[in-house]
Amino acid sequence: MGGNNSTVITFVVFGAIVAVAEVILLLIYFGNNSMLGRHDGLVQNSIVTLFGAFFVALFLDFRIRIRQEQTANRIAKIALSEMSIQINGVLRLFAAAIRASSDGFQPINMKGMFGRKAAELFSLNLDLNKSAGTASNAPWSQRIDSEVKAFKIGLTSISARYLPFLPEEAVLSVARLHNHRLFGALNNLDYMMQLSERIGTKRDVLNIPIDTLENLLQDIYSEISTITKYSTKLGSDVTPIFPASDFSGAVLPTAGSARFEGDPGPPFEIRG
Repeated sequence: MGGNNSTVITFVVFGAIVAVAEVILLLIYFGNNSMLGRHDGLVQNSIVTLFGAFFVALFLDFRIRIRQEQTANRIAKIALSEMSIQINGVLRLFAAAIRASSDGFQPINMKGMFGRKAAELFSLNLDLNKSAGTASNAPWSQRIDSEVKAFKIGLTSISARYLPFLPEEAVLSVARLHNHRLFGALNNLDYMMQLSERIGTKRDVLNIPIDTLENLLQDIYSEISTITKYSTKLGSDVTPIFPASDFSGAVLPTAGSARFEGDPGPPFEIRG
């Protein structure tokens, strides 16, 4: 993009020089035509040539700007597609957590995944010590910790490579998702579980106050909606999508496989 900017600047400077030269020649030509004598035709030809050069410069500048915009849009589409892949990974994580802790509840759209009922399941009914239904048979605390870490790393990588090409609102949403308080807490969930066990306060569920968690989930949903808007607007190959198939009977984890219904224990503190 730097080379194209240099080219545009060159044409702008050239156009300015041409414009100044035209003004000078026109002033001479119309101001004191008698002084030109036999050079009158040469001056007329020069004026015509300069006008032509000026319009060529304008045309080339326009073409370069259009090409720059097209290139920027293509890169923005790639960035938003990569971002959507990261977001879809988190959506599938949330869907799996809802399914594993569900009492029969099944959201019908993305908004339902971030509502109050989902907050209750995620906070009070997801047994973090039970298997998350992965090939490694890792508990939910490890799966959440690992996938949130990968999500944050992915967003950092996308921002580093594509930040100048993204719409300002999308850039802000990426930053807010990366720095979100809930992801910051879940990023260290496995360590917190181990620490709780060492000090004798074994934790089974998150036990985040429902109102707090619902607000945090709504914040995340709002930022995802912004990314969805721009991904759709620019025609990205991948957009954030409600993982409807993850709530079917044919996928792991099975419904209710990690449901907890006992004493939630100590509340989980969300800092920020």
